[in-house]
Amino acid sequence: MKKVFLILTFLFGVVLMPSSIIWAQHQTFLDVEMGGNPELFKYELKQKGFYEGDKENYDCLYGKFLGVNCRVWIHEENYTVKKLVINYRIDEWRKLSYEKAKSIADGVVKILIKELQKNNKKYFVIDDTPILGSARGTIIWLENGWYTVHVDGSWSESDWMVFIGVRDEPDNAIYNYKVQQENEQAKRKKNN
Repeated sequence: MKKVFLILTFLFGVVLMPSSIIWAQHQTFLDVEMGGNPELFKYELKQKGFYEGDKENYDCLYGKFLGVNCRVWIHEENYTVKKLVINYRIDEWRKLSYEKAKSIADGVVKILIKELQKNNKKYFVIDDTPILGSARGTIIWLENGWYTVHVDGSWSESDWMVFIGVRDEPDNAIYNYKVQQENEQAKRKKNN
């Protein structure tokens, strides 16, 4: 009887449970899923036109994102792609002012949101929030991770860069909390 109970528990817990619960959905970058093997991730990005710039920066690829040349740093944890840092230095020969870099960053946020809307993805946006050190920017929370967009010029007052972070975080607790808040607010509104 104990064996039958264990088998039934296994069947219900693994086989009959919805696949979205068992297999967490990962964040994607240019339709390449994060959360897997870094070498496979790099290979798939290379198939989309990215390339290695030099052998010293093995975890770095160069290519186009949102139509602009960029550098993508691939960060891994336990041989799994967890985070990307994308940076734009829009014009290598001319220094960017803060205002110009901020304008570009705001444009990137608008493009990201437009893409999320086009793909019917739910998201939450927090503007002018601390990102890294003293840098402030925008966070776009998603079900399976988040984007950060900010400008940084901490190394020089006249040399600003635009950074985009992409984090893979299946079952994002902050996103889930925001959805719960939204649902509770809708219930209260309905009851009034």
